Amino acid sequence: MHLAFLDETGTDGHSPIVMFGAVVITPGAFGWVERLHSTAIQQVFPLEEIETKFKEFHASELYLGAGAFDGIKQEKRYDAIRLLLMAMQHQKLPYIYAAVDRKEFAKRPAGAARPLDFAFRLCALGVEDWARNQHPQRPGAIQIDYNDQYLFIVDDTTNAEVKKQLRASYRLLRAPRPYTSPKDNRLWQGSEASFSRILVRARTFHSHSNLCVLTRSY
Repeated sequence: MHLAFLDETGTDGHSPIVMFGAVVITPGAFGWVERLHSTAIQQVFPLEEIETKFKEFHASELYLGAGAFDGIKQEKRYDAIRLLLMAMQHQKLPYIYAAVDRKEFAKRPAGAARPLDFAFRLCALGVEDWARNQHPQRPGAIQIDYNDQYLFIVDDTTNAEVKKQLRASYRLLRAPRPYTSPKDNRLWQGSEASFSRILVRARTFHSHSNLCVLTRSY
């Protein structure tokens, strides 16, 4: 089973781009990644201060020395960043993201929608595409491989409205469909509480290359 950790950026209202990204932790990599994560924390905080000062790594705060990392020397902060990136490189962890240009998005027929929600849906479908591409597919059919199931873990937010909208979008994407594969349906392996075979119904908007950077993987 894969773990897909999703988080967003560009939601402060000043960024022209809003983005949702997902790091996929593949089976067998979680323990090593967790140990490296703990080492990165200890690069920044003394052991006796971790419980009271550290909650999570915010990239901008870690890079700029803000928030919980205010007063931490740049060398320590950058060493922690290198360790975190090392986990991605060493384990070859996929990073899948969808980025939406706010101005371009507003010009589109769906421009009244929330760009963050649009990016979330595209990122979620990108994780699905990645999982499906881990095993051979036959033309005209969707093949399910239970080795490529994954669990979505989305970073929490205090914005109740955003949380409600993302929850509704996720439930819409994973709505049960008959076990057929019409062209406008997408297979998504995963659910909030259990794993099941479900079909996703959504448009992919691949033709809108100037609107967003879609489901790029690294």
